[in-house]
Amino acid sequence: MQLKVIPTSGPAPLAVEFTGTGSGHVEGVMLLDFGDGHMDDSIPTIRGFERVHTYTAPGTYRVELKSGAYGGQHPAKLTTVATVTIVVR
Repeated sequence: MQLKVIPTSGPAPLAVEFTGTGSGHVEGVMLLDFGDGHMDDSIPTIRGFERVHTYTAPGTYRVELKSGAYGGQHPAKLTTVATVTIVVR
């Protein structure tokens, strides 16, 4: 899994493009936490993804890509697999 982010800093409002690859687990789940209270839980696990998120307020945001696999009847336990810091001025 990988996560590419362009740009990582700039003035508000800042539109940031997130691209990456999934975990490869067919029965898995992935989540992109943008660090500003918004999340995207529709990240595909078996192919690449591209998302754009706009930060409207100045600040420093920690973005986390999380992944997990389902264990039978149990919900997936998510583990952070990539992080990046976004600085909005």
